Amino acid sequence: MYFRKGQVDEAEKIAAMAEAHSKKLGYQQGYIMSLNLYARVYYRRGNYDSSISYSSQALKLAQQINDSVLQSSSLIALGSANSYMGNNNQAIDYYFKGLAIEEKLKQQENLQWYFNNIGNVFSNMKNYPKALEYTIKAKNIVEKSTDKKYLGMVYNNIGWIYMLLEKNDSARFALEKSLKIAEEENDKYSIALCLDNLSQLFIKLKQFDKAYEYSTRSYEISRLQGLKEQTVASLISMGTIQIQRNRFTEAENDLNRAMQMAKSINSKALARDAALQFARLYHKQEKYKQAHSYYKIYSEIK
Repeated sequence: MYFRKGQVDEAEKIAAMAEAHSKKLGYQQGYIMSLNLYARVYYRRGNYDSSISYSSQALKLAQQINDSVLQSSSLIALGSANSYMGNNNQAIDYYFKGLAIEEKLKQQENLQWYFNNIGNVFSNMKNYPKALEYTIKAKNIVEKSTDKKYLGMVYNNIGWIYMLLEKNDSARFALEKSLKIAEEENDKYSIALCLDNLSQLFIKLKQFDKAYEYSTRSYEISRLQGLKEQTVASLISMGTIQIQRNRFTEAENDLNRAMQMAKSINSKALARDAALQFARLYHKQEKYKQAHSYYKIYSEIK
């Protein structure tokens, strides 16, 4: 619950307690569960290398005891960390390996998240029809469940894909529905993510004041909750809006902070996004040498 609501410090305390009790009791499954929870805490904080280390340990131990449930949990964590880092091919490989295991389980607790996360990776790879296909699969599972707490996140991703498909009315409907659910659940991570996505939508609609309102709200929530990846994303949104407002000093400050944080958490995807906005910033100011330099950085980050 703490992890879902973006309260990563509390989630880490739970992981530490689970680890200590499991070691004391010699309970191997509990110890592996604690490793997977640590992995989720660290990728939510933007510490992807540590996340991958914990989930890799968990996967190895789960394979040794032939526990399919824990293998699935480890693989989805590995996929998530690689996805956040921009390693789309590795992410999709982990997700499909995990999905093959998950689909054979009697209780498929991660199934909707495999579909949802695979949809995210296809979106990152600009394969929007596939992205929508898998995200709709996730939505169908969640809607049939008596527990609707994850519905907001799924609607958020559907809204994002509709936005990329230029279906702006459908995007706004889905994103606002997602935000309402997240606020009812007090899910800080989902609130911050959804606010930033709404900001992106209003940038497309050239409603820059509204876009800036949403992006700054996202930034403040992310910063206070220690959600580094989303903090960077919000800063990039803020910089993008300031470029459109011709507030170049403010844009440069936001993008500098974003680039420094993106590098510190080893997120190639976010560093690439920041570099592109830097290029647009300098191009708009007719500083073509600096713009060319950042376009080159943007093109070289894979």
